[in-house]
Amino acid sequence: MPRIPISIAIGFAALMVGTAAPGIDDPTNPTTLIWSTLLGGQQSEKGLSMVADSAGNLLVTGRTRSADFPTTVGSYDTTHGGMNDVFVAKLDPSGTTLIWSTLLGGTGDDVIPTITVDAADNPVLTGTTTSSDFPVTAGAYDTTNNGMRDSWIAKLDATGSELIWSTYWGGSNNEVSNRVLIDPDGCPIVVGYTLSADLPMTAEAHDPQFNGGWDAYVGRFSPDGSQLLAATYLGSPGDDIGNGLALDQSGNAVVVGEAGADGFPTTPGAFSTENAGGVDTFVSKLDLSDATLLWSTVLGGVDNDIGVNVLLDATNRPIVTGSTASSDFPTTDGVFDSVYNGGRDTFVSTFDTDGGALVWSTFLGGSGVDKGWALAVDPAGQTVAIGTTNSPDLPTTTNAFDPTYNGANDVFIARLDDSGAALGFCTYLGGDGVDEAYSTVMSGVGHLLLIGVSASTDFPTTPGSFQESAAGLGDAFVAEFDLPAPEPAGVPAVVARASLRSIHPNPFNPMTTVAFTTPARGVVRLEVYDVGGRRVRTLVDSNLDAGDHTVCWDGRDDAGWILPAGQYLARLTAGTLVQVSKMTLVK
Repeated sequence: MPRIPISIAIGFAALMVGTAAPGIDDPTNPTTLIWSTLLGGQQSEKGLSMVADSAGNLLVTGRTRSADFPTTVGSYDTTHGGMNDVFVAKLDPSGTTLIWSTLLGGTGDDVIPTITVDAADNPVLTGTTTSSDFPVTAGAYDTTNNGMRDSWIAKLDATGSELIWSTYWGGSNNEVSNRVLIDPDGCPIVVGYTLSADLPMTAEAHDPQFNGGWDAYVGRFSPDGSQLLAATYLGSPGDDIGNGLALDQSGNAVVVGEAGADGFPTTPGAFSTENAGGVDTFVSKLDLSDATLLWSTVLGGVDNDIGVNVLLDATNRPIVTGSTASSDFPTTDGVFDSVYNGGRDTFVSTFDTDGGALVWSTFLGGSGVDKGWALAVDPAGQTVAIGTTNSPDLPTTTNAFDPTYNGANDVFIARLDDSGAALGFCTYLGGDGVDEAYSTVMSGVGHLLLIGVSASTDFPTTPGSFQESAAGLGDAFVAEFDLPAPEPAGVPAVVARASLRSIHPNPFNPMTTVAFTTPARGVVRLEVYDVGGRRVRTLVDSNLDAGDHTVCWDGRDDAGWILPAGQYLARLTAGTLVQVSKMTLVK
């Protein structure tokens, strides 16, 4: 069951007397954690990428520092090598059985792996390595490490026992590969970024010449890993990072990442052709028969906007997620949240098929740091975003698995309708430590699967899963959710967020004014809690009309006693809407 720490839940249990907390064993909760397992050894792991095979088994990968990471007899490599090794594991659809598990790496540092499968369910991976002895195969495109850190691409067989082929791809400086997918011809497509002016490119490519700083790159290899068929740089004079990748039915690649300066290649008619300030997100589509640019746009505001992942919907429209610190990040009318919430916000944005316009674009976040990492589209065509947050006021919904922030970093899972206008589902997932999710897929039956890392002692796992308890400093986790069915059209699961507009002054002594807005007439509660979770003052508990309201707090509890200096939490509840803000009493 999700842990609700007293210091953040601000008396949640007291407010919900007689009501079961939502979680695994609450039959009234429409959100079900079907299974959840940890995966790790005595040191630390990070689960980074996952894919389902044709039988519904899960292939997962990440990096491990544990000499005792769980491997299986007969797998390709059961011995840990350098600082970090890649792990590749196959779990059954119930999360109870480790079908096979292998390590992959050399004596250096082997990290940032991502995974996909080919038509025969063989896992294909890419990552980055400092190992001069990373396992490569005869006949591969490049069998020698070229510099400080090279990319690698590798294919294992479906049993995890054989390395079918493996190659380096690098120049004299550093490379980092971030995504791999298989095109309709069975060719691996890789996206990443490089500092090498001599990373091998193909002559007919969009840009065979290095541009300076970090350049993004895209490459297409033959199905056997022996040839580089097409490759191009994507860059400006600044730092340009290739992060996300999606393929359309023709094998054209949509790449998302970070454009560090003016001069990033854009095309006429694109949504935006000029950098708006700081780092912008870029979205570019390429024909990978020859690595030529079909269209390209940037997306951003005055601050840094980090594009991390992209997914194509059923009509080939790119959906992009990442994080932004720009209060003027482009949003569209009628979306769930068009107002920046502070810290960093997740953004979710959908482009039309030629990159010329935003179909819809919304913020998603609270007052802290919210980072979108991955996307999925559910069977109803709605967009699911996952990521990490330290916002105690993320707009969770009444059907959440865990509506309450657990501390440090939590995973979040959020579902937006196909217009970006309604948040039909939003939940935290985590425990008392740092919990982050990086990759997600939809199962064949429409369940959401996700992978990440947990450093919590109480991360929610399920009885009978492969590994119920933490083994080391941080474990990978894999989980499967059955999300609530989407509400019928016109029946939103959550209205726009309750609004604590301001607390001023803050810090304060002896009095502050809390300003808030209620979205409709109804019972409103405004309460003050201390950091120990004790409700100390009820400021409002009555029917209020819709509109703007203010109330003063004089730093006293309900009995009239003056409270000690320190941090307090204001909690506004209006129907299903809840918002929490911090305030500080000084002496």
